[in-house]
Amino acid sequence: MRLCFDPRLSRSEAHRQLARIFAAVGLDTSALDARLILCAALGIDHAALIRDPDQPIGAAAERIAELARRRLHREPTSRILGRREFWGLDFEIGPAVLDPRPETEILVDAVAASLRRQAPLRILDLGIGSGAILAALLTRFPNARGIGVDISEAACRVARRNLEALGLTSRGLVVCGDWTSSLGGAFDVIVANPPYVASAEVETLALEVRDHSSSARRRDRRPGRPCRRRARASDRGRAPPAPRFRPRRWRRRAGSRR
Repeated sequence: MRLCFDPRLSRSEAHRQLARIFAAVGLDTSALDARLILCAALGIDHAALIRDPDQPIGAAAERIAELARRRLHREPTSRILGRREFWGLDFEIGPAVLDPRPETEILVDAVAASLRRQAPLRILDLGIGSGAILAALLTRFPNARGIGVDISEAACRVARRNLEALGLTSRGLVVCGDWTSSLGGAFDVIVANPPYVASAEVETLALEVRDHSSSARRRDRRPGRPCRRRARASDRGRAPPAPRFRPRRWRRRAGSRR
């Protein structure tokens, strides 16, 4: 689709036009996507958009069209902007890490509901990625300390930047390595949310996930099994008796909250 916006167009009218274009191709969050893309292209926040709706979009017209074309190709808005909100926190994302999914908050909620807020926990996050899970847990537990491990150096750099931006580097450490091979000691909480998609499920995924997420390319006929085996192996001797967090428990707690 060829898009072109008149630089004389007001911010509010540009938002309406973008929302209509996105809705016409079936995007569920058309108004929200339009606002986020418009604000990013203009270099303003939501408050400025509301405060000065009649301001012309000016030289940003071409940039708005460029970002809108990417969204029309079903690239997720978070990937376009390079940012993602998770558990009320703002995270940098990029090609090196997966997009933190809203359903992953169930994992954080399960831990938060099972342990005392002031507990001096030691947390281990296997496959830290963007750092979203570890950062959320350190935010929830102010006396906790945590280590996140990832084999990808690029992912570790993203996680470190996110921990620094959130003021958590004094309690959070990022280690580049193969899960627990270079770690010692015991942990109160061990979490992991490895990327995997069963081969049979790939074609049923939303286009945003199927075409723009590396998790859709990491296919396995029996998804998650190798990661679970390694997590159990690493758990031996590392974690004292403590609540264990398993998928069925996450679902039960999620259901009770909704």
